[in-house]
Amino acid sequence: MPSDRIQLLDTTVIRQLRSSLVITSITQCIKELIENALDAKATNIDIFLDIEKFSLQVNDDGVGIQNLSRIGQRHVTSKCHTLSDIKQLKTYGYRGEALAAIVNESLTQIITRHYLSNDTFEGFWRDGKALGEICASKHTKKNRSGTNVVVRDLFYKFPVRRRHITASSSSYQQVVIFESVKRLIATFAILFPHVGFNLVDNARSISLLTLKKTNSTIQTFKQILSQDITKHFQTLSMQMNNLKMKAYYSTKSYPNKSHQYIYLNNYLVPTSSDLYKCVSDLFSASQFSAAKGEQGRITASGQSGKGRFIQKYPIYIIKCVCDTWSSYDISLYLEMLDGFYDYQNIKTMIIGATNQFLDQAGLAREKVDVDPKPKRRKVDKKTRKETVDPYVAHSVASSHSHVSEIIQEEKPQLQQQPEYLTWWDPNKQTMFYIDPITGNSFLSPSQIPKPVLALPPPPASDISCQSSSSRHSNIDRSHLKTTNTQSKLALDLLFKNDTLWPPKSPFFETSYKLSKQDLQNATLLDQIDKKFIALQLNSPNKILIMIDQHAADERIKLEEMISTGIQSTAILEPSIAIDIDSSTEYQTLKNDERILKCLKKWGIQIQLVQHDDTTTAARVTTLSQSRYFDTSEESPHFQKSKIFVTHIPQLITERCVADHSLLKSIILDHMYWVMEQTDEFAITNTCPRGILEILKSRACRSAIMFNDELTVDQCSHIVKRLSLCTFPFQCAHGRPSAIPIHLDTSSSTRHCSQRPTNWSRFKR
Repeated sequence: MPSDRIQLLDTTVIRQLRSSLVITSITQCIKELIENALDAKATNIDIFLDIEKFSLQVNDDGVGIQNLSRIGQRHVTSKCHTLSDIKQLKTYGYRGEALAAIVNESLTQIITRHYLSNDTFEGFWRDGKALGEICASKHTKKNRSGTNVVVRDLFYKFPVRRRHITASSSSYQQVVIFESVKRLIATFAILFPHVGFNLVDNARSISLLTLKKTNSTIQTFKQILSQDITKHFQTLSMQMNNLKMKAYYSTKSYPNKSHQYIYLNNYLVPTSSDLYKCVSDLFSASQFSAAKGEQGRITASGQSGKGRFIQKYPIYIIKCVCDTWSSYDISLYLEMLDGFYDYQNIKTMIIGATNQFLDQAGLAREKVDVDPKPKRRKVDKKTRKETVDPYVAHSVASSHSHVSEIIQEEKPQLQQQPEYLTWWDPNKQTMFYIDPITGNSFLSPSQIPKPVLALPPPPASDISCQSSSSRHSNIDRSHLKTTNTQSKLALDLLFKNDTLWPPKSPFFETSYKLSKQDLQNATLLDQIDKKFIALQLNSPNKILIMIDQHAADERIKLEEMISTGIQSTAILEPSIAIDIDSSTEYQTLKNDERILKCLKKWGIQIQLVQHDDTTTAARVTTLSQSRYFDTSEESPHFQKSKIFVTHIPQLITERCVADHSLLKSIILDHMYWVMEQTDEFAITNTCPRGILEILKSRACRSAIMFNDELTVDQCSHIVKRLSLCTFPFQCAHGRPSAIPIHLDTSSSTRHCSQRPTNWSRFKR
């Protein structure tokens, strides 16, 4: 094993690693310094950050640095020295690149005391070189081992990176960076509950996040959510060969995806990995959302909340550990994990643990295929052109086949689903009856619709066919499902009729992509069946465009409301008072100006109550973190904060004035969404989901319906307005509003010319 002395890597090891680290953000710089502190076995890590000055400081109580003079040089490290060390690496650092990259982009000061020394040393670096000699510190004397890294004037050599950080409004970008650093600290704290973390805004001398040492992951997670949620968690452990997994799942939900963690050894898997999608698919297919109803989510403070438009996402922590994995292996494949040699085993264990949790929690509904990339059956070109089956999903005996035997099927047995589930609401002291299929709740079991009688899938009929064409017998139809025998015979007889000719192939050799220009240049034909508007493209392709009149008018009305109508606001007199149950939610609305600015852009203006918020927040934090108290914010000892809504969009006034909880859910849902975002353009240009849902409903109810008769002028007016829409080919709910139809008469002409005429039918 390598010693703790800092040494230059061997040339062969440098070639093996063959990568260089570049610091591109403040968060990444802090991440590298935290990883160094954890590698040094630190138990307390303090981070001080001043974004405006591009300065930061990370203090730890680790083992310290023994030979400070080697700091700042590339490929100099104490963790890895030979190729054999790479296979045994369990530390974050091993390339000798992190500090070298930082001192190359800033003025860096390092103060350290090694655990074998009584002296404190310090040094300064700039442009990757030490300024002066490393000597005993005259100003700082550390009482115990540890290291302080002070970074000043970060990115002074790269003005482009600085402009990227300061391109937006200063306060906006500060919130984004602080939130990303808080998220970073939380991911490390969950892995290392025995380590305490503290984040301080150095410009304002305010502590933004304090996570104390605990004995377990759940106790640390309790601090992150600021509430005791241990009673809502279930812990599962699994093992497959050398791979061990410990998973924590909550029966409660959260309004965004910020509390979903999957780790491989000590590395957090990026949220873009398919592993997160596997877990999400399993929860989506379960009764997780339906069973929890409106009372099953955790707010930012950890208490249960409700809201029509507030999302419900699962909370889970999954730790996968394997002794044979090295840090080099994991870091190499972390961004493309599906290429990792143990990926399938990891995925199998995560799926198994998630299914086990859903079963134990009584939330399992159905088994689903969670493979994010299902394999499609390939059909070769020859088979595609020669198949005679008119319907791919149903194998039909051809007119030249001989049915030799039909096996009668047994009558299937009816399977009755459970009638209802019961749930006691402790707040309302009321029993609710829940439909297990839809998740809808009722006050009386008589109100629940009668359960559907489900038929199991019928066994496939055994049909022996002899075809006179060897060409057709070579087609593999083993993967196709069969229909019942009567349907087969009916279709067989149908294709013997002289008036019907089966299609040669169900596959079309041509494709066409619609554009807004097509709508502007097409020739209007007429309304069809009081449902569709028919257009013909002025091109030799012989293509018709069929437009759903309801979907088209719905899209037109929605985009008109978003572009013009939503700018008209209504002044509320008196203002609508909304209780914010969680002090964390109130402080987020108060401190994150992105949320209030974004809501104001979309017509919602909020006035915060001016009272001693700091005292209230401090009292909540003090009691919730004290080991002698377990007082939740639901207690009457805590004063609930209020916000006053003074303006809302005119288009949603009627709904929100009648239902204040609806307005509250719109605000909180958008708040949680903004908390996850880092792109200012996306935040400022995304309409709150709750407002959009109300506008969709309004557009749908006011749009032209089926069976509404339209004149040619009205059809022309709809097509013209539709061509100006941003998304003209989908309705407000995302379904297609228009399809192209290819008029190909060559195939029918070819069939008619090749088919013999049955002259006997003309005889009387």
